[in-house]
Amino acid sequence: MAAIALVQQFLGLEQEQQDVIFFASAFAFNLMRRSKYLTTDQGKRIKEIPADSRMSKFLHSRELSQQGEDAAGTEPYLIRSGPYRELVISQPDQVHEFYQHDSKKHTKPRNLNLGEPFGRFMGLCVGAEYGDHWRTIRNHFDPPFAFHPVALRIPRFRREIDAWLENKVPNVVVNELNSKVDFRFLVFKLLSLYLYEDAFDDRSYWTLLELNDKYDGVVVGILTSKHPDSKLYNLCPSGPYKWLQEFQVKWRDFNRLIIENARTGGWACPVIYRRVDPQEDFTEIGNRR
Repeated sequence: MAAIALVQQFLGLEQEQQDVIFFASAFAFNLMRRSKYLTTDQGKRIKEIPADSRMSKFLHSRELSQQGEDAAGTEPYLIRSGPYRELVISQPDQVHEFYQHDSKKHTKPRNLNLGEPFGRFMGLCVGAEYGDHWRTIRNHFDPPFAFHPVALRIPRFRREIDAWLENKVPNVVVNELNSKVDFRFLVFKLLSLYLYEDAFDDRSYWTLLELNDKYDGVVVGILTSKHPDSKLYNLCPSGPYKWLQEFQVKWRDFNRLIIENARTGGWACPVIYRRVDPQEDFTEIGNRR
């Protein structure tokens, strides 16, 4: 959901699609530079799922996970992801070994191997970065989302939840609530309230919902693109590029208006972040990029 979706679900995916397998992109291997087969330290050949899984690992991760389990059981296995092969690990001891021995070697392919539209859409997000640049972004954005500043907003969240319940109860009985949908929109509204605080109202909420629809369209276009690596195709004024441009313009205009109103009115608005130096205003960094 717009910026909130970046916090909630990185690529707008449902939770049950995300919790099946752990992809260790630190072990992405370029097919042009590696031997045909990869083996363990003991010389045992690592099983591989032959079909290209670059997009299906997001769109159909449960099915892909089942294929991997059928082929390799609980052992690590390889999937093909565009020009790369990626090692999939799923067991606690495997994850522990990765973080103990290999995490510092962790790199990420260009645009997370999701193509040019993804790079223009989310290439500057913390999930697509690593190393010193990743740490710099975290230094800027972690403080507003730490436990203490969020906990201070609990009374405001409680009032919003009470109002939401009062609006729901006269219309439906409890067992008719669609928790997956209703609570998703509630959390979306609470996160928006936290980000925009005094600058948040019903009009901005509905604008964010409209932006969410555009965001979903961009994500689907990126994940279903037939030519994700073609710079020429992705510059054509149609398809993912067109949706991406429309979303970015509306998203930028919305936030600039919010920031302008908050500054003029002297409103509390956490979107107007500060640099690591609390005396220095940080808002315009995102706009310069």
